[in-house]
Amino acid sequence: MNSVNTLIYKKEDVLNGNLFSLLFLFFLLISTNSLKAQLNQQDDQPSQIVRFNGSLNLSSEFYNANGITNRLPANTERMIFRSNVSLFDQIQLPFEVYWTSQQAQFQQPFSQFGINPLITSWLQLHAGYFSTQISDFTFGDVRVLGAGVDFHPGNFRLKILYGRSHDAVDPDTLQNYYGSYKQMVFSAQLGYGDESISFVNINLFHAKDDTNSINRNSLTPAANENLVTSLGFGVKVIDELSFNGEGALSLFSNDITAHTLSTTKVKLPQFLFTLRNSSQVDGAARLSMSLTPSKYWGLRLGARWIGPGFVTLGYSQLQNDLLEYSVIPYLRILNGKLNIRCSIGIKDNNLRNNRAYTTGRFSGSFSADYQVTAQYGFNIQYNNNQVKSARSNDTLKISNVFNSVTLAPRYSFGEFGGSNNLVLNYSYQNSIDKIPFLLSSTQNKTNMVNLMHTLSLPSTLNFVTSLLVNSVVNPVANIKMYNITETAGHMFLDNLLTTAVSLGYGITKATSQSNLILVKLIAVYSLGKWGSLNLNLSNNHINSGDNISPTYSELQGILQYDINF
Repeated sequence: MNSVNTLIYKKEDVLNGNLFSLLFLFFLLISTNSLKAQLNQQDDQPSQIVRFNGSLNLSSEFYNANGITNRLPANTERMIFRSNVSLFDQIQLPFEVYWTSQQAQFQQPFSQFGINPLITSWLQLHAGYFSTQISDFTFGDVRVLGAGVDFHPGNFRLKILYGRSHDAVDPDTLQNYYGSYKQMVFSAQLGYGDESISFVNINLFHAKDDTNSINRNSLTPAANENLVTSLGFGVKVIDELSFNGEGALSLFSNDITAHTLSTTKVKLPQFLFTLRNSSQVDGAARLSMSLTPSKYWGLRLGARWIGPGFVTLGYSQLQNDLLEYSVIPYLRILNGKLNIRCSIGIKDNNLRNNRAYTTGRFSGSFSADYQVTAQYGFNIQYNNNQVKSARSNDTLKISNVFNSVTLAPRYSFGEFGGSNNLVLNYSYQNSIDKIPFLLSSTQNKTNMVNLMHTLSLPSTLNFVTSLLVNSVVNPVANIKMYNITETAGHMFLDNLLTTAVSLGYGITKATSQSNLILVKLIAVYSLGKWGSLNLNLSNNHINSGDNISPTYSELQGILQYDINF
């Protein structure tokens, strides 16, 4: 795929742009009188008719390696431009352009343009590339190219969006890529109520692949159609107790070229969804409770159930076939000096016993932060994650247990003519993995100690010293790593130029010993209202110490210009 250096509009892009323009002009016309009235009432503080602000980021990156093949492009240029046009201090027209010269396959074009005008506090329009969320089970993390409306006067809410979520890409057998269809999506929400107190939302999502958008071959996946509808709600019983939940129903066709069902009792409009031999239906639900009887303690409970056949194409990676519960208590005592938080989560699959076995997951965590005095404090964290299966055959059982403990005391004091901060961080990780098909386990143990000292002087000179020791033990290797880094920073030219230089040395011992030398330079020069220039240079040299791994060095630099206006 060639790099995209200019904005290329397809027929659908133009149509979506025209739709946005008509919507924007319509709402601009109906808002004109009210805007003029507001301006007339503010003669003592006249508003500007047009106000413009935004930001621009230009960067150039270079990379070179000696001794190994380059792992990054030699040169990459990037531009990120964000701006906002304000009309009468009432209408906001934000948009963003992102461009890069880097080449990458199977990615969206880097040149993407979107505009999201905010007309008063209760109306926002979308056009071009944009993303928004309808609900947890319908539409949320997919970026679309199209148009949308977010209409929310008072407690009333209406969201509508339509656009293209996937580009059409023809199969490429040389790249082992079997193609993807153009996919058009529609989503809407109709709701009423204050979402921070009590509310109800009706949500809808529809997606369908275009079978005529690509030249399919025998390996191209089947085209899909998806319809999801849900009801979301929130209820605040009292100030200390509230509930929030959503129930959803999903219809999904695995192949829209399959025969339609003509004898079904359920009749749906064809434009909404067509029931076929390849269609499936399933549901999902979630419910959470928040209890805050005091500012010193509280409790959150949650439950989520997603059927094995529940599918929504409005989320790229929503897992189904699960039932999970969570309990999260928290405590704040000793005048806020001690904060304690716990969480427990249990998750199971195989909801309808249509799998060979059930896999259970358990996750638990505990954290405590105690500021004993103004100078001394410490933090403790513990995490436990387990994945286990109930398979009767021992050689097929899955058992993965992960534990980690972190201790981090901290101390502040005044010595050496400045302020000092000393932080010690110790962590221990232990994981046991039962290998399927084998009567053995793999155990990994990791110990890490990190000691960091920071000295800040009144002259803006500062020093950061870091010492790191890491040990990894498993049946395959015994690895020990040692690293010491010293960083010195200072400000020059009346504090317009900020600089920092780092020098690090590391040793890694495994079957052999390798050494690492790292040199890094950072410089930031402030141009005042004209922005700032940033230079970041780093060079690392690795001596492998054996005849198998190469000895190499890498030089990487970034020159960047930023301005806000």
